[in-house]
Amino acid sequence: AMQAQPALFSSAQLSEEAYVPEIEVTIDADLAREYGLTPSEIDATISAMTAGVEAAEVFLNGEEITVQVEPGGRPINDPADLNTVSLRGDTGSFLPLSSVAQFEQVAGLSRVSREEGNRAVAVQAALPSGVDMGEAAAALEELARDVLDEGVTLVFTGEAASLETAENGIYMVFGIAFVIVLLVLSAQFESLISAAVIMLAVPFGLGAAVLAIAVTGGSLNYYSQIGLVLLVGIMAKNGILIVEFANQLREAG
Repeated sequence: AMQAQPALFSSAQLSEEAYVPEIEVTIDADLAREYGLTPSEIDATISAMTAGVEAAEVFLNGEEITVQVEPGGRPINDPADLNTVSLRGDTGSFLPLSSVAQFEQVAGLSRVSREEGNRAVAVQAALPSGVDMGEAAAALEELARDVLDEGVTLVFTGEAASLETAENGIYMVFGIAFVIVLLVLSAQFESLISAAVIMLAVPFGLGAAVLAIAVTGGSLNYYSQIGLVLLVGIMAKNGILIVEFANQLREAG
């Protein structure tokens, strides 16, 4: 899906692209119970016939050695070879594995990566010239809502995660800056009303700045947010001069 949007993402690829053939075994539990077998017993038999089983651990000259019992005869390298595996039913008679299970060759991942204990697949992509990280991250979140199945979540890492953390923190900075400026102005003018009048210009100024960014085709990225914080200080400074001048005129009558 990311490759279908070359204007936003380039060289998009998954970290898990190497697949290996696997045999998927589907056990008919109801039919197996008719022969006195359980799915766990069948699973143990298949595991023993394909990979062997750990029988014991012995110590030789102070060294621990694992004893692995493996089946003799021709190794099982083909799905058809599983049909030759026999199971012993509750009556003592043998039956072929294929009578209670079906085999299908599928493609599986060569390795499984995990993030915080959950299975994860990393997606990597470069950004074309003129596309900032915030714009790409927002587009990817919207794409994930349409493409990913229920229960699958999108987690940013690397530079995208740093940007997300910075964006979350910038709102706290805005709030702290607003409160500090309000308190300083209240102490300077010894009036909360005068301070509030000055700060009333801040929302209008920020709104105009965001509108200008949108009209010029810019984005609300990390650098523009720093500029908005500086704008709060500039508007407060101008407001101080205006309110101070108004107070002087009022005192002069």
